[in-house]
Amino acid sequence: MIRHFVLLKWNQEIDDAQLEIFDKAYAALPEKIPTIQNICHGPDKNFYPGNFNYVLMLDFNNKDDLDNYVASPAHAELLEKVVGPFLEGWAIAQIEI
Repeated sequence: MIRHFVLLKWNQEIDDAQLEIFDKAYAALPEKIPTIQNICHGPDKNFYPGNFNYVLMLDFNNKDDLDNYVASPAHAELLEKVVGPFLEGWAIAQIEI
């Protein structure tokens, strides 16, 4: 199994209403992309300075399933229309679990 981590940094302050939009969009991904086995996401707790602002963790059975997620129209739409306008940067990593 592959665990995919995504850390997002916002280019502006994000209010609770916008965070709710992000949360709902990410929560809907497994319905649109059935190769997602598990997803956890949410805003950073701000325990330490310099942290990223939002965290996603997604599990896939294998790299092909991860690649299908990355190439999916639902992923592209989320990046372009929902999250993209607010992104300053991101970091990603994968591990085998």
